[in-house]
Amino acid sequence: MPVQGGLTGTLDGQTGCGTGSGAGSGGTMSWDSSVLGGRVTATFMVPLPEQEGSYPLASLQIRSVESDGAATSWTAPSGACTITVTSVDIECQGVFRQYLHIVHGTGSCTQPAAPDMGTTAGPVTIGDFQFTHWLSQ
Repeated sequence: MPVQGGLTGTLDGQTGCGTGSGAGSGGTMSWDSSVLGGRVTATFMVPLPEQEGSYPLASLQIRSVESDGAATSWTAPSGACTITVTSVDIECQGVFRQYLHIVHGTGSCTQPAAPDMGTTAGPVTIGDFQFTHWLSQ
């Protein structure tokens, strides 16, 4: 996920970890980035998507923690970002005795994320991105 402005660089999720939760409305997907000390949280207006389609987000938050422990964060407004699920797989995790949905897709934002309270850096523009995410209910 390329970002620029108050936070500049590319947030990756390749070496981080992710969580997904929410069977009701307002489900969330989150992932950590090994770059920029970042964590991205996408909050849906609906339950977590388990089928292909485009889903507007209630919010998309980026949080960055500096080496000194200071945290800054930015949030894109409701409807500014959309997650498009292009395919869904189901994986059997025998060790945990459960099936997990794995969603693949893209994301885009039409408006920048504004600094949250306590963040003095300017807005962050979020570029188009791709993702793969395991969902837990």
